[in-house]
Order: sequence, then C-alpha cells, then structure tokens
Amino acid sequence: MLENYFKIAVRNISRNKIYSFINIAGLAIGMACFILIMLWVQDELSYERYNKNADRICRVIWDMDGTQIFATPGPFANWLKESVPGIQEVTRVNADGKKLQYKDKRLDATVRYIEPRFFDIFPFRFIKGDPKKALTDVGSIIITESTAQKLFAGEDAMGKTIIQANDPRPLVVTGVVKDIPRLTHEYIRKTDCFLSLEMLRTSRNPDSWYEQNADYKTYVLLNKGVSYSTVSEKMNAEFKKFLDKYNPALSSHIRFFLQPITKTHLYSDFKFENKEGNIQYVIFFTLIAAFILFMACINFMNLATARSIKRTKEVGLRKVIGANRFQLIKQFLGESILISGIAFVFAMAIVELFLPAFSNFTGKPLSIDFSNIEIFIGLICLLIFTGIISGSYPAIFLSSFTPAKILKGPGGAHSRSSLLRRMLVIGQFTISVVLIIGTIIIYQQLHYMKNKDLGFDKENVIYLETEDFAGKYEAIKNQLLQHPEIISVAASGDMLLNIGTNNVADWEGKDENAKWVSFPTLYVTEDFAQMLKLRMAEGRFFSKEYPSDELEGFVINEAAVKAMHLKNPIGKRLNAGRKCKIIGVVKDFNFRSLRNQVEPLILSLYGYQHLYVRVKSGDIEKTVGMVEQIYHKQYPDRQFSVHFLDEEIDRLYQSEGRMGNIFGYFSILAIFIACLGLFGLVSFVSENMTKEIGIRKVLGASVANVVSTLTKDFALWTLLANIIAWPIAYFAMNKWLQSFAYRIEASLWVFVLSGGLTLLIVLLTVCYQAIKAATANPVEALRYE
Repeated sequence: MLENYFKIAVRNISRNKIYSFINIAGLAIGMACFILIMLWVQDELSYERYNKNADRICRVIWDMDGTQIFATPGPFANWLKESVPGIQEVTRVNADGKKLQYKDKRLDATVRYIEPRFFDIFPFRFIKGDPKKALTDVGSIIITESTAQKLFAGEDAMGKTIIQANDPRPLVVTGVVKDIPRLTHEYIRKTDCFLSLEMLRTSRNPDSWYEQNADYKTYVLLNKGVSYSTVSEKMNAEFKKFLDKYNPALSSHIRFFLQPITKTHLYSDFKFENKEGNIQYVIFFTLIAAFILFMACINFMNLATARSIKRTKEVGLRKVIGANRFQLIKQFLGESILISGIAFVFAMAIVELFLPAFSNFTGKPLSIDFSNIEIFIGLICLLIFTGIISGSYPAIFLSSFTPAKILKGPGGAHSRSSLLRRMLVIGQFTISVVLIIGTIIIYQQLHYMKNKDLGFDKENVIYLETEDFAGKYEAIKNQLLQHPEIISVAASGDMLLNIGTNNVADWEGKDENAKWVSFPTLYVTEDFAQMLKLRMAEGRFFSKEYPSDELEGFVINEAAVKAMHLKNPIGKRLNAGRKCKIIGVVKDFNFRSLRNQVEPLILSLYGYQHLYVRVKSGDIEKTVGMVEQIYHKQYPDRQFSVHFLDEEIDRLYQSEGRMGNIFGYFSILAIFIACLGLFGLVSFVSENMTKEIGIRKVLGASVANVVSTLTKDFALWTLLANIIAWPIAYFAMNKWLQSFAYRIEASLWVFVLSGGLTLLIVLLTVCYQAIKAATANPVEALRYE
C-alpha cells in the first residue's frame, strides 16, 4: 500500500513539473528562512544557559525612587548573605581598565575585581591554577586564555610578573581561565583578567556604606527550590529594618530587587547600562519566521485545492473500489510530506550556503550542530509539521468528494475551494504589506536617529583613550593646535557616550520628600564645550580665568535643572560627590542613545583619560598620523588607538540597523514566495480558461479586455489585503516606536507606498501569464470543439 502511494506521489510530481517546482521552491525557501531566523532566536534565548546554576543565579538591582541601576553599596553583599535566608552564596564585583605590560608587550585590559567566591557562582574553567587559591595573595592576577596569548605568545604564563601602568604594584599570574563564553551577559563577558577585590582597599574601603562606594555589582546564588521573588520581598523587608535603625530618612527612597541572570541579555534596560539584546526583536523575528513558513504552506494549499478538479476522477475511482476517507487522507498527506522532504533537502543546502553570510550579517557565529539531539529532532519536526500543515486542507478537501457528486459535476465543492484560495492569497499579501511597512518605518527611524541634531557637533571629531594625563594635557594640546589642520582640542574622564560615573545628589532648596536623582557626572576640560560646540542656556562654562572652578564649580544641563525643580540655578549649592556651586547651565545634548530622554548631567573639572581632537575635513588620514606622532612623543611606550565620534554614535544603533536589514531581506523573500504561489495560481487559472479566452477573442475581445478579466480579481484581493494590513502594521510599528524617546511618526504615505508597491508587484506577476494567455491563438484552444 505504501509503495503504491509513493509511486502515485512520484508520478504526480513528475507529471506536473511547473507546479511541483513552485511547491518545492516555495517550501524550500520558506523552511530555509525559518531555520536561519530560528538559529538567531535560539542564540538570543541561550544566554547563560551553559551555566548549570543559571536558573538560580540573580543579580541585584538598586531602585532609588524609580531610578534603577545595576549597582549596590560595597557592604551590601555581605549584609545580604547574613540577613536574608534562601541564599547559598553572594559575591561582589568591581570594574576598571588597566594598561598591562610584560617585557615589551603592552595590552589595554578590562579588569574585574572579585572575591574567590565569585567562581562558586560562575564556574569558569581553569586551564591552570586553583580557583580556591588563585587570589589568596593581593598581588595575584587571573588572566583569560586570549589575554595570555597576547601577552606571553606561547610562553607558560603561570608565575610570570606583569607590570601595571601608573601602579607600582607588580602582579603575579596565578591562574589562566578559558575565555569567558560568548553567551554570557556583557558585564562579565568583557573581561580580560581578574584581580583581588582587596586591591581596592588602598583607595577605598569595600566595606563602607558611603555613597561614593555604591558602584559594586552583586550576584546571588539562591538555594535550590527558592523563588527569586520571595527572596526579593524578604530582602527589602530586612533592608528597611536596617535603614530604619541607622538612617530612617532613606527607607522610603531605596529598595532592591533580584533579576534572574537568564533575563539579563534580553530584559535589561537599566540606567548606565548598555542594552545588548531586546525581547521585542526576538518576538518580531519569531513571527516573521512563522509568517514566511506559513506563506510557503499557503502556496501548497492554493495550488493543491486549485488543481483538485484534475484529481476528482482519481478520488471517485478509489472510493468506488473500496478506499475509505482515512486512506485517502493518508495518501494525500503522504504526498505533501514527500514534497516537503524534497524541499527540506534543498532548504538545508540553502542554509549551508548562506549560513556564513547570515552569521556575519547578524554578528553571531551561528551553526547547526547535527550531533545535538534537540536540533536534530527539531529539524525532523519542522519537516513533518510543514508537510502536514501544507497538505492538511487539500487532503481533507479532496477526500471529501463522493462518487455521486463527481459524476454530477464538482461545482459546489470547487466554489468552497475558490473561496479558501481567495482568503489564503489575501492572507499572504496582508503579511507582505505588513513586512514592507515595517521595513520602511525601521529604516526611517534609523535614518532619523543617525541624522538628528544631538545638541553637539559630532562631525570630524576623533578621540583616543589614554591613562591619566598627569600634567601632560596642556603640552599635548599646545603641540596639536600648532598644526593648521586641527581646530580644537579637549579632554574628558569617561568617554562622552559611555558615562559610567554617577552620584546621588543633594542641592540647595531640595524638598525633603523629593525623589532621589542619580546624576551621571562627566569630568571635562575648560575647552570641552567649545570643541563640541555645546550651547549655554544660562551662566557660563568652566574657564581658566576662574581658578576656583576646579574645586568649587559645577555646570549642569537643562534636564538637571528640571529634575531639581530649580527656578534660578546659578549660584545654588550642589552636593554630588563634593559640594560646589552651579556656575552654568548647558543646553540639553544627547550623550546616550535616542531610545532614552536626555538625562540630568553634571559637568566637573577633574582627571582626564579621553582626548578629543576636532580636525578639518581635508586629509583626515594624514592628520590622524600627525596626532599619533605627537601622542608618541609624550607616551612612547603606549599603544595608539583612535576612534571617530560619529562612528561610535552610529554603533549605538547597530542592533536597529541589523534589525532593519534582516526585516528588509526577509520581507523581499516573503514577497517572492507569495508571488511564486501567485504565478502558479494564475498559470492554472489561465490554463483552465483557455477555451473561454479563445471564445472571447473570437467574439472580438481585445488583449486588454482579456488581461483585465484575468487580473481584476487579484488586484481586488491585494487592495483588500492592504485594508487589513494597514491597522495591523500601524499598531505593531507604533508599539516598536514607543521604545524610543525620540522617534518619527508613522506617515500615511508609507502605507500608501507599501500598498502601491504590493499592487505593482502583483500586477507584474499576474500580467505576464495573463498577456501570454491573451495573445495565444484562439484556433489552438477551439480546434477540437
């Protein structure tokens, strides 16, 4: 029986080559797109999953009157372990950047200051050394495998001494760990080496509750079976008791909560933190994958039900000789699964061919591991699911025919199938229109963000990172300004787009019940405003004419004035790390992504690590080479690495850019799949209308009349698809746009353009076959009548 079914299926595929090709090509492209997108989705959902304790690890988020940051006071971790039940282990981490040197090798390294218990929560694999003993000595350092390769180039790193720039304390390598797994959240993943937290005691006390000490990251390992929400409730209840005892005024302003580490990558949108992943994008692309696969299945359904008239005699004959409906359903489902199997082979070939490019496109090293039983089973399920979904309705529809109805004529049944085909085609193009609108709006928003006035001039500004200038800034600045290609020079502590320093502020005239405000603080030179062309709202910027500015002056932005509810801010006292008076208010400028409103900002004079140079727009490469020469005169032993400010700003929207590109490419593929099915459907309709077209032409119908007859229904279906798609697209894209503080408005012309573009594509697809049928010789159609 199965052999007979297989033979019939093969004969049908070979007999109807055009329709078989359309079905196989559509399903292959649909499955390939689905697999590629789901590989990306799986990767996004896999962060931290390599850690066997991932479901029990959380990080502590500090909430100060609604301002949520990933930070805690230094002693909080130890207090938490002692005061709150349900916790197995707690550790704290602090960060810094270091210039490490071994012999003539130098390296800019990202350092994490940790405690030995850190490795009880994050069990990174040690290549050499003992995680329990590696940081026993304060002068110890644990480095990653890639850091060891860069510094020691094949030598055994263990026991070697590393020198720190601007720090006389030598570091002895006591451990080498495998590189931090890629699927780790950013704060831990971007680590080159680990130092003992005890090293910080020379400059601060990690066990002090002072505000200046509130920049530790705290991680918690819960006991098995304990809910993180329960621990969060208990933690806040106990901490309130603690504050009520020592500082009751703070208890109504501060709370903490736990965030599962498995949600860190996709659900983090806290202040002072870069947002790497986005659950919205995961949902969007999962829907796109499902839609594309569904559209490929629709093609199969459309063509199978349209061609059902060709198989009615076969169904009638089988039923006459005793076949029941279940056997016919099995036969037709078997045929669709066979076609899906053939398409699956081609789909895997497409995936293998385009996976390297797709990986490079998404910035992820994606691959298919066939040895992974879950992936293998998933692919088999995809094949079977596609076959069943594609063939389910045709199988049920064809098996419902009765011999008596077939002999009388198929009218009623085919009327029902024609209605279904209309609905499926409308559904396909509804999805296509939604994807086109989405693509256009994403590109519009991206263009808007890249070209919006940020409140400062980002063009032709280069910057480089160095150690503290230690009195060399003026010398470097004066040498640079001697060159005619350099317009201005300035410096700052943190990089402008990555301000990590922040202070909880108090100010003159503050309401006792006012919310706490955490202010990012950027340390700058007096020429910073001139170099970036910042505009003053009132007061003045720092000036060398006022030497007291360094210790007694702050400049704030307009957002800070609003946050503090100050009517006349100039001259008011402000305590943010130290007590100073406000000497000026700078107009708001966007120093973070346009996803966020401009935050309150404090500018202060202090130590500098980033040098900014505005150059003329001539030979920039030559000018950068000259900057390098001057830099090396002052720092002959340091690495020169330069960046362009406008390029760094563009990187803020890298994820949106990738999303727009992926949206665009897969929208094109979705439309192609829809047109492929439409082409097959029009071919079949024109084939069935051959005699009707011949008669119309004999009676005097023109080519235009015939083309109009064949295309008007498809045009109407496309217009109906637009009517359905527009509100869906508006709702979906408006929801996406709400995630940006600064955004475009979805314009009517975008919807009209998308509708017109879809209609044009449909007409081009349909008209080819319609003109071909209309220009055929009617004699050929009516010769045997």
